[in-house]
Amino acid sequence: MPSPLSGERVNKAVDTVNKLVQIAAFLVAGAWALWSFLHSVAPTLEHRAGATSELHWSSDPDPTNCIGSLTIKIENEGIRAFDLQSFHIRGWLYTSSSGAVSSPTPTRPAFIDYNVIASKPTQIDKFFTKSLLITHYSSGTGFDETFDWLFKKEQGQGVVFITDFVTNGKDKFLPEDRSVGVLCETTPDQTSH
Repeated sequence: MPSPLSGERVNKAVDTVNKLVQIAAFLVAGAWALWSFLHSVAPTLEHRAGATSELHWSSDPDPTNCIGSLTIKIENEGIRAFDLQSFHIRGWLYTSSSGAVSSPTPTRPAFIDYNVIASKPTQIDKFFTKSLLITHYSSGTGFDETFDWLFKKEQGQGVVFITDFVTNGKDKFLPEDRSVGVLCETTPDQTSH
C-alpha cells in the first residue's frame, strides 16, 4: 500500500492545485478584461449623434406672405454607425396672448414656455420616410436638408418647430431638436431664398 505522501500522490495533488490556480488566474484575468472594457472602451462605442436646426426667413412674391426655411443637420459624432429611418417635424404658431408668453416689461423679461406651446394642437405636422436625411450615417458623417413653409405675415406671431427622429435599434440616442423664430423676421443676410 502506497504511503499517503508517495511521489505519485504528491504529483497528482500538485498538478490539481496547479490546474485550480490556472483556472482562478484565468477567471481573474477575464474579469479584469471585462471590467476594463466596460469602463474604458465600451463608452466610446455608444452612439454619439447630434441634430441641429436653423430657421431663416425670406420674402415671397406675395407681399402678405413669407417663406420660413428650416434647415436640419444630423451628424454622427461617434464611431458607431446608425441609420435614420424617419423623422417628424411639428410646428406651433404662438403669440403673447396664447398664454405661453407673458408680456415683458423694461425691467422684467418674459419667459417663453415652449412646453405650453407644444401642448396645444399643431399647425404644422409632417412625417418623413423619404428624404436626403434618411440614410446611413457612418462615423464622422453628416447631412443636412432644408424644408420650406409658406406663412401668412402676422405681426407679433412666432413659430416653434420640434423635430423627432427614429433610428435603427431600440435606443433613442438622437435627441429631438427645436427651432424658434418670429414670423417673417428677416435680417440682411436672410433676405434671399
